Amino acid sequence: MSLFGALYVGTSGLQSSQEALNVVAHNVTNTDTQGYVRQQVSYNTREYNSLTKDITGVSQKQTGLGVYIAEVRQVRDRFVDESYRNQYGRQGFYDISSDAIEEIQEVMGELDGPIFYESMNSIWSAIEELAKDPDSEVCQSMLIQYAQSFVEAAHNVYKDYSDYQDKLNAKIKDSVDRINELGNKIYDLNEKIRGIEAGGIENANDYKDALNQAMDELANLANVTYSKDYYGNVLVRLENHDFVTMNRVNEMGIKADEENAGFYEVYWPDSAKMLGRDNYGTPIYDADTAPVFDFSIEISASKNTDVGALKALVLARGDHRGNYTDLQGKMKKIVDDGSGNETVTDLSYTEQDLADILSDIKTGAQQTPPRYTNFSENTDRAGTKYYTYTDEAGRNVTLQVVVSPEDNYAKVADSVMMNTMAEFDGLVHSVVTAINQALLDAAENATLAKADSNYMRDAAGNPILLFERTSCEEFDSTHNMNAEDPTDSHTWFSALNICVNKDLLQYPTHLGLVKDDGSVDYETAATFRDAFTKAKYVLNPTLSNQISIQDYYSNFMAQIANSGNVYQSLKKNQELTVNQIEGTRQGSIGVSTDEELSNMIKFQNAYNASSRFINVIDECTEHIITQLGS
Repeated sequence: MSLFGALYVGTSGLQSSQEALNVVAHNVTNTDTQGYVRQQVSYNTREYNSLTKDITGVSQKQTGLGVYIAEVRQVRDRFVDESYRNQYGRQGFYDISSDAIEEIQEVMGELDGPIFYESMNSIWSAIEELAKDPDSEVCQSMLIQYAQSFVEAAHNVYKDYSDYQDKLNAKIKDSVDRINELGNKIYDLNEKIRGIEAGGIENANDYKDALNQAMDELANLANVTYSKDYYGNVLVRLENHDFVTMNRVNEMGIKADEENAGFYEVYWPDSAKMLGRDNYGTPIYDADTAPVFDFSIEISASKNTDVGALKALVLARGDHRGNYTDLQGKMKKIVDDGSGNETVTDLSYTEQDLADILSDIKTGAQQTPPRYTNFSENTDRAGTKYYTYTDEAGRNVTLQVVVSPEDNYAKVADSVMMNTMAEFDGLVHSVVTAINQALLDAAENATLAKADSNYMRDAAGNPILLFERTSCEEFDSTHNMNAEDPTDSHTWFSALNICVNKDLLQYPTHLGLVKDDGSVDYETAATFRDAFTKAKYVLNPTLSNQISIQDYYSNFMAQIANSGNVYQSLKKNQELTVNQIEGTRQGSIGVSTDEELSNMIKFQNAYNASSRFINVIDECTEHIITQLGS
């Protein structure tokens, strides 16, 4: 090789070492930059000049043409990245679930003092005192006063639950907006990376850092899978749906369900059925035809369905305000008067209610003369149950079970907020209806004993109730109580639809508890107490053990505490798992200043060696020109 050829070999060493030092400096500068992945230099030799080709020789006689930087690459482990993103998404799911339970406990006052429990306990204390002295004005006033406190506490708790649902709803919108923003960012970065790397000269490592950081954040929000195509584009599938493709981003959509408190439905517009356009030309889609999440699949780690903060938000919020009817089944009562006229009434029921109804029918059928006849039970091919009988008026009555309590409850069981709101509203409903029923029975029994009795009735002849509905008339023109209709929330004795009888608030002594004959009504006062102590309730339809109203609250809070412990444990375990994987990942992608300083010394020595090599060639050239040339 000529001296000038050797000079170029030394120059290639200088250039390569200088570029390697620049990479080291870039790494050290970004040591604390979030999302930065350390870069590594890969050297390669240039082509060789073959001087001779001797097949009998041990090696060819070749001279090298120097060295060059083949690639400045990122150091990443694809398998660790996939594991991290999956576990990070699972952490997002359990973070939201755990936070929801903590909010529920705070609303109930269990963290700072059991406010609602105190209001319930006060009613129980007033009932105990009233049972001892039913005609005491002080005891009657105490019961009504504590009933008012109970109603206010129930209002506040349920309203706080509703407000938290609205907060979750707002977070859902923010999360969807962020997901779409990240999708567009990934798409734009794909284009930039593809443009830079198209020439095959350099790698767009800093853009790749931004893309991977966006992928990490996206993985926390939803369940993602991804791959690279032939051109280097990162293609993303979100919840098993094409999200970022080579040509576009299929953005996620939200639609407010005005019938259910404006809760946002999350769906895929590119797959949804288009219903038309609004006045501004914006497409209107049917969100139910392309939901993002399939909640019919069990939530579990084994099925990988417990991943993503957005899914946890939608699940925790639920699709409506939970209420006591979510704990009950639905049935239709069809009455045929024999002349072709049918009356259909929608009813809600618990398993205990249905058992009591069937027991009453069977008992009535055995009386002499029988009150009910022709009783039968049938189940059709679809599994729908029918109970038919003929009542004392000769009318044919059919009870059609539309949905069982268990099946109805299954719709809210997995939602932290809906489940809690339903069970809380069930507690309020049980207290209110139990006390009212005692008063209704007292008025009815007095009327049966004496037709013109006004005991436990107001001036209009209607039975006196302690609790009334705020958006519904209590009685019809015949003094019969208007039943609760499961299809009409205005008829419910629910937490937000109850108030204390205004007449009793003004005149507590109208509660009376003194019969027409002047005797004290100890029986009704005792019924109040029995209503609280009789074990005939269940917290939800999946439980078989019957409890009293007194035990309802403790069971309710115990279930919340158990759920909180489970979610808190899962949250902590998930944080530990994510931190461990992140530690492993940082071992490969993170910048070690000690290692970079070692590389800097190595590349600086290589630079110095190339410099000395050039100096030697320079001296040889000078000697030849100045000494031998003369």
